[in-house]
Amino acid sequence: MRHLRPGRGTLATGAALFSFVIGVAATAPHSAARPAPSHFSGAVSVFGRNPTAAAGVRAFIGATECGSGAIKGTYALNALAAQDKAGCGADGAVVKFAVGDYWANETAPWSAGAFQDLDLSAPRLQSLALTPGCNEDIKSTFANKTTIADLVQMVQPPENLQAIWKRAGKEWQSYFPDGQDGDNTLKTIDRGEPITICVGDSAALSLPIPAPAPAGSATPAAR
Repeated sequence: MRHLRPGRGTLATGAALFSFVIGVAATAPHSAARPAPSHFSGAVSVFGRNPTAAAGVRAFIGATECGSGAIKGTYALNALAAQDKAGCGADGAVVKFAVGDYWANETAPWSAGAFQDLDLSAPRLQSLALTPGCNEDIKSTFANKTTIADLVQMVQPPENLQAIWKRAGKEWQSYFPDGQDGDNTLKTIDRGEPITICVGDSAALSLPIPAPAPAGSATPAAR
């Protein structure tokens, strides 16, 4: 019986085919690397006091929410990389934080896999000039159920404050610095409500810069 032996041409073709397969495998695209999140944790305060657990902390890069965490005395969260969520982290990107409805004053750079100990204080404020007399239709940027005490401390200098008014349906609710319980019917204000602030001389109102409302509209009330 005659046995065929591979010739040089056959061996060369096989070697070329093997080299081609290896080359294709070597140049085949690999799945994109997914950097680890940037981790943040620390203490939280709202108006200088501990917020309720319902407030929560959220991390943003630009307008994109990239992570969130509960408040359990302190907070902890992971801010995702752009490979996990479009618009999120890349090394050096600025991370800003929302505590409930309020922006925190602090920001931090995003860094893949890094642990960052960062205490947060809220709200971040902007100043509104108040002219002598009653300043009407000031839109509240305070979270729902903010106490009148927290609003009052935002008016400076305090000795120029004469009254705060809010219309509730057909009735007016009022607050007077020297008023009694029967005079001071205004107890809380909500986000978006118009208020009137009367001052005896020039003053300023510090208003929170509102963050996007969280799911469920959690209110960062202080306790």
